[in-house]
Amino acid sequence: MKNASKQDIEFVMIHIYHLDPRGTLTFEVFAPFFITHIGELGLSKFARQHSNQRSLNRDEFVLLFKVSYYILNVDRVSTRLL
Repeated sequence: MKNASKQDIEFVMIHIYHLDPRGTLTFEVFAPFFITHIGELGLSKFARQHSNQRSLNRDEFVLLFKVSYYILNVDRVSTRLL
C-alpha cells in the first residue's frame, strides 16, 4: 500500500471497509477484510517474483506470512506455530 494514491486508499476505505460518513470503521467489518487483503497483497507480490512456482514450502510460507503481516507485529509469532 506504500505506492497507493490517496484516491485509491479512500476508495478502499469507503467501498471495501465501509468507512461511514462520520469517518469511523466498525472493527468487525474492517478487520477480516484488512487481514485478508494484506495476505493477498503479499501472496501476489510473491507470485510475481516466483512466476513459475505454484506452491510454497514451509520456510517460504513462514517468510511470506511474516513479511506480509509485519504491520501486525507478527515477528512475535513463533516459526514453530506457523
